[in-house]
Amino acid sequence: MQAQLPVPDLAPASETASEAPAPPESLSSPRRTLQTFLEAVPQASPLRPDLETQARSTLDLEALNPVTRNERGADVARRLHSVLQVLEVAPADLPETSEEASLVIARAPSGEITMTRQPDGSWLFSRHTVAAIPAIYTELVAQGRISSPGQDMPTMLQSSFLGLIAWQWLALLLLALCTALLTRVLVAVVQRLGTRWLRRHDFKADEHLVHEVVRPVGLLVACLLWLAVLPMLQLPETILVVLLFAARFLAASAWVLTAYHSIDLVSLYFARLADRTDSKFDEMLVPLVRRTLKVVVVILGLIFIAQNLNINVWSLFAGFSIVGAAVALAGQDTVRNLFGSVTVLLDRPFRVGDWVNIGGVDGTVEDLGFRSTRIRTFYNSLITLPNAQLLTASVDNYGQRQYRRYTTTLRVLYSTPAEKLEAFCEGIRELVRQHPYTRKDYYHVYVNDLGASSIDILLYVFFACPDWSTELRERHRLILDILRLAAELGVEFAFPTSTVHLHRGQKAQAHPDGLSLQEMSEHEDLGRLAARRIARSTLSDHIPPPVAFPSAPR
Repeated sequence: MQAQLPVPDLAPASETASEAPAPPESLSSPRRTLQTFLEAVPQASPLRPDLETQARSTLDLEALNPVTRNERGADVARRLHSVLQVLEVAPADLPETSEEASLVIARAPSGEITMTRQPDGSWLFSRHTVAAIPAIYTELVAQGRISSPGQDMPTMLQSSFLGLIAWQWLALLLLALCTALLTRVLVAVVQRLGTRWLRRHDFKADEHLVHEVVRPVGLLVACLLWLAVLPMLQLPETILVVLLFAARFLAASAWVLTAYHSIDLVSLYFARLADRTDSKFDEMLVPLVRRTLKVVVVILGLIFIAQNLNINVWSLFAGFSIVGAAVALAGQDTVRNLFGSVTVLLDRPFRVGDWVNIGGVDGTVEDLGFRSTRIRTFYNSLITLPNAQLLTASVDNYGQRQYRRYTTTLRVLYSTPAEKLEAFCEGIRELVRQHPYTRKDYYHVYVNDLGASSIDILLYVFFACPDWSTELRERHRLILDILRLAAELGVEFAFPTSTVHLHRGQKAQAHPDGLSLQEMSEHEDLGRLAARRIARSTLSDHIPPPVAFPSAPR
């Protein structure tokens, strides 16, 4: 059963040994290669991929289709193991060393089993052996020396139909039903457990988000089951290539989708941490990091899918150099948008929720993205502003104001006496001092002008408010208190009217003397007392304290 086929060496052995790299210890001789093979194959399985890899390492599989190389290699290894057991080939029958390049270790009527020495000095079962094993295995099965999986099946299951045997069709159908049922049950159980866990820990996640994460996991489990079972069905090469290609593509895609949607769940944790801090910088950073990670996952996922389909990714990258200049020109805007988003994160000209004006776009910042910033206008439209504009545009951030200015003109009748004007102005000043959200160190209330039909009083005041709604509320309170003060002091507001006086030659009446300092002080006291009385009655309800602002704008 054994023979040796001498092959002349082209170079002295000493020179070849000195130039060639040292082979692996487990493949350094025909005996050790066979021993490694016989030790790995009995325990090799999808649950022990390391042993499957070790068994395939003893075979020269370069002639096989790259798509099905691993699966065909595992199948050839199992069949070769059965053939060697029937032919009673043991490691002790092979030499420890051999100067020849090829060695026949067993012969059968339908072919020979040989080993060849590789350029690195290792010994492998030859390509000829890998191609001959199916015929040798079939011959031994026909002789009854090896039991086949379909040998003891009924005759009906051994009939051929559309290129497959009936038992293979039945196995594929059962495999499809099992994977569909397993996937449905697994998705339902994991989704229910995941939803309960998120609710228990107060995460703001709905069932749809959990389903988006769990569904690819079920597809991944189904694809792994197909990849484990398909090599055992002894399918024809063409059908096996198609099914393995589809299973690998779906499995790799499921990995990528799982990682892609898991980013949303992880971002929930960091969003909750951001909510616990007073800074809104975290609220801007979390969405931007989430989108960036998704882009990275998509890019790495495409590379991962290509590698699982045995596509040489690096050769594709090398080909990109031909169109690299065109891609660089087309990606200028993308790079500028990226730098714009980085500029926002570093300089922080605004935050989510700030009222800003950027290049004529006026509204509230709703979201900062990887490419653009979304601003909600005050007429409720959504404007998408490319981040590249942030590199050159001036940003007017109303949300970073320490105080919100309010200036207006109060117009009263010309018939209002001067003492009432003094009382009214001092009363307004006291209202400013009494209101909790007004700035106390800088305000102006003075008779400012004599208008065409009124005496004009300037009201110049600042509100220390965190947002526009609070400003409107406090402005409302102050204006109503001013109206109450005017009613109590008997001050009437003027309308834009005109009065015509006809001169009839009467004698001019003497003008009253001006007020003394004591009288002016008495009228001011009157205004202050009235303002305090009004403030006590209107501001008696609980008003939250104003927001503390820093001494200088950020």
